[in-house]
Amino acid sequence: MTSPAETPAADPRRTVDPYSKWLHYGSSAVCLAACVVGAFLVGQGWSWGLFIWGAAVAFGSVVATLLIRRLALSRVADGGQAASLRSQRMRERDLTIFPPAVFSLLGVAIFGAATLSPWPDVVITAIAVLAVLVPAALLPAIVRRARGTDLPSAE
Repeated sequence: MTSPAETPAADPRRTVDPYSKWLHYGSSAVCLAACVVGAFLVGQGWSWGLFIWGAAVAFGSVVATLLIRRLALSRVADGGQAASLRSQRMRERDLTIFPPAVFSLLGVAIFGAATLSPWPDVVITAIAVLAVLVPAALLPAIVRRARGTDLPSAE
């Protein structure tokens, strides 16, 4: 039996518990499966337009999130070992969060396309826009806080 300090989750360099990663993947698989089953049960046909809309939102939200993060990190320039460690942690976190999010959103896109209803796509679009716009709007405050000052800059 290993002690809690010897488990992979106790590694201080890790930001994501490995068990949490599989929980994210498992829950997104259940969401995707439920949407596919729902599409088969109540589907009325297929709309490629609705599916492409939902898929674009799924992948576009990831791209937009990464762009906003890159913009934020470029404004808080630090280098060396801290940046390398941060990059490693973000990569690990991204692999835990982004694929399950995309799978879940694709499930919603499949459901919307099969039911010929735009409302699932409207909802995920609204959520994605808010999830991208709110951090983008807060970006100046986040950058000020990361730089260690709460005073607005004269930019």
